[in-house]
Amino acid sequence: MSEKGFSRRAFLKGTTVAGFLGALSVTGLNKPLLASESKEEKLGTLIDLTKCDGCANYETPLCVDACRQKNQDRFPEPVKPIKDYWPQKKHEDWSDKRDLTNRLTPYNWTFVEEVTVEHEGVEEKVFIPRRCMHCDNPTCMNLCPFSAINKEDNGAIVIDEGICMGGGKCRDVCPWGIPQRQAGVGLYLKVAPDLAGGGVMYKCDLCRDLLAKNQEPACVAACPQKAITIGPKKEIQELAYTKAHAIGGYIYGD
Repeated sequence: MSEKGFSRRAFLKGTTVAGFLGALSVTGLNKPLLASESKEEKLGTLIDLTKCDGCANYETPLCVDACRQKNQDRFPEPVKPIKDYWPQKKHEDWSDKRDLTNRLTPYNWTFVEEVTVEHEGVEEKVFIPRRCMHCDNPTCMNLCPFSAINKEDNGAIVIDEGICMGGGKCRDVCPWGIPQRQAGVGLYLKVAPDLAGGGVMYKCDLCRDLLAKNQEPACVAACPQKAITIGPKKEIQELAYTKAHAIGGYIYGD
């Protein structure tokens, strides 16, 4: 992507990328992850685009590597040969492309998008971590015909892989096309492999098992620039507005 009239500095000044539980451009909380008195309080995650450099000195961004290592035991192992979806004559199989890290797949739940902006003939790069935004009012959950998507008390949006039929409606209605489908796995193989479903949809679940242990998600812990952080939503909002005001920016996703 390129957009004339914007420099990296101007882009970052005008953009405090945000989304609850998604991304707010604010930096760390120097306190326990779940510091609130209520374990059911919603969390907010923050991504500071002024800090993210795409891990320029590494082959793969460390947040991406950490996510893949953390979730590798959950990655799908399809039964082959995979049958086409009915009545369509196609299926989605990413099992031979597991090493892709520059986009979302059933085997890669976060990636860092590199955006080129141009100002006065000079091109500069901006790096944007991409993964599920864990929306306040998730259309994916509301429109899933199988009720396979749930919103947890802390705000994390989770796909139940045990009942997901891979219909793909969640991806169709997601503004960012986040959930990714892998055929040849899931409940539909047992229920109606020739007539229903198409696999299982996969995406970030905010490392819900780590959150249950009061630990940070893998991507947050791995970021060398401390560009990603997480904490009680109210505190994250306050920090976000403070930073946005300081740089003359605004918040995306609030």
